[in-house]
This record gives sequence, structure tokens and C-alpha cells, in this order.
Amino acid sequence: MHYGKSTGFFADKMVERGPAYLSAAILYENLVIESYAKPSPSGFPIVSIYPVEGTFWSDHPYAILDAEWVSADARDAGEQFLAFLKAKPAQQRALALGFRPADASIPITAPVDSAHGVDPKQPQTLLEVPSAAVLLRLVEIWKTAKRRTDVSLLFDKSGSMQGKPLAQAKQGAKAFLGSLGDPDQVSLMFFDHRVLPPIGPMVLGVGRAQLSSRIDSAIAEGGTALYQAIDAAYQAANERARQDPSRIHALVVMTDGRDESSRISLEQMLPHLTSENSGVRVFTIAYGDQADARVLSRIAEAAKGSFARGNAENIVQVYEEMASFF
Repeated sequence: MHYGKSTGFFADKMVERGPAYLSAAILYENLVIESYAKPSPSGFPIVSIYPVEGTFWSDHPYAILDAEWVSADARDAGEQFLAFLKAKPAQQRALALGFRPADASIPITAPVDSAHGVDPKQPQTLLEVPSAAVLLRLVEIWKTAKRRTDVSLLFDKSGSMQGKPLAQAKQGAKAFLGSLGDPDQVSLMFFDHRVLPPIGPMVLGVGRAQLSSRIDSAIAEGGTALYQAIDAAYQAANERARQDPSRIHALVVMTDGRDESSRISLEQMLPHLTSENSGVRVFTIAYGDQADARVLSRIAEAAKGSFARGNAENIVQVYEEMASFF
């Protein structure tokens, strides 16, 4: 249904939603262990499966840079910190948090055990990490092989967005468009106290510039018809999902306020988002302190999407992280 910004995201959602949402994912082993310390509304424990073909150690290199601006004191501090990390107390602390110690003299004990969904005797086969050139090529191939996306981008242009909030939100929305591939398609829907007709869907390879221009031309005015906008966009996206199930179908909704203008209530709208047969997910962004984070989180959870918070300083980054789901 979508990709994600991190393995931690998928681990959390597997705990919260169970196999009805996701049956399997590639995770760090420590995330499986951590899941046993969290309440599991789904009631399904997560367990590790170690491929017989082998798997990788997650390698996070430690480097003291050889540069002119690295002073002797900085180099010495770097060496001391590395020694601290490799010392037995720090290695034992890492083990207690679910990480296998790099120090082979430290026995692997709880929580790396079957009671926390993992097998200390695995993996039996280790794979060599490919070269940088191979990894870069894999990323390039991934961009052409991954599922294509049909995203409806809902943009709040109500009066409270005037000034810097609107300017930064425009930058964020355009960064979102820039993070998607040319074969992906996007519909752009503005709303204030009205829900304006959608622009698109447009394939980004030919429509990216036009969509960016329409974002630039938005003027803040009016109230906020959030629920009505989501409901209309969801129904249209659901119809496209039925016609083209090969794509990822989703709504990305940004608002800085609370609904005050819709002709539909939250309780009337939510059941429309919870159909088991729907292929559409809803991702929401609470922009600024006045946005109703509780409601936006509830909407995202009902539609099996994700919720994020943003402000004028980080909204570009928030939009770019949202794009990683597609």
C-alpha cells in the first residue's frame, strides 16, 4: 500500500495494527526485541525469521576524519570516545538495549533470546555488504522498479496561512513534488472554506511545472473545510484505485487549523475512510500550533496512513519525509 521513512515506522505499525496491516517487514533485530516492551493492541507478537540464504550485519562505521580542520585535540577526543564505545560497560549496555555486542568476549544473553522473538544462534550465514558502486546502482534500479504512485495533495490555503506559513508550506509542497518520480501522478486540491475542484491527476513527467506554478499562485483566504476536502478527495481517489490497482493510492493532507466550514462532521466522515476494501491511505500533517493534532492523527489512523507535525521552520523536511512513503 505504501513504502516508509524507516524500519522503525513499520515496526511500530506492526505492533499497533497487526497482520491485517502488515504481515512481514525487513527490520533490525533490536526493533523486534523492543516490540516486546510495548503494549500490542493487535495481540500478535513479532518474531524474527532469519533467511537460510543469509543476512547482513548493520554496519555503522566510526571514522575520525583526516582533514586540515581536525585538530590534535579533536582527534584525541575521537579516539577516546571510540575506546569508550568499545569498552565492556558500553558493550554490555548495548546488549541490554537489544543490540548484539561487537566484543565477542561478551556472552549474548537476554534480551537477545526467544522470549523477545529472536534467536541468539542465528544467523548461520552472513552476507558480505556489497561495494558502494553496487549499492548506488541498486538505488537507481529501485527508483525505476518500485510501484508508481497516485497521490492527491490537499493544501490548506485558509486565511490563517497568510505570510510566512503559506510561503514555507508552498516550498514544502513543491519539495514533495520534486521527491516523486516522473511516472508518478498527482492531483492538487486547494481548500479554504470551500473545496476547490482538483487539478489533475497529472503525470509528473509532464505536469510537475504546472502543479508547482499552481502552488505558487495560491492566496490565503477564508475558513477551513477540512473534512469536506478529505471526503471529496478520498472518494475520487478510491474510484481511481479501483480502476488502477497497480499504483499506490494516497491522500497527503496539510492544514494549520481546525475544521469550521464543512457540511460533514468528523464522525460522518471517518466511516468513509475505514473500508477494508479501500486501497487508499491518508497521510496528515498538522502545520503549526493551532492545528488539531488529535483529529489529524485519528484521521490518519482510521485510513491506515501516518501523521506528522510541522511548522514554518521544518515543513519542507516534513513533506520530503512524507514523499518517502511513495
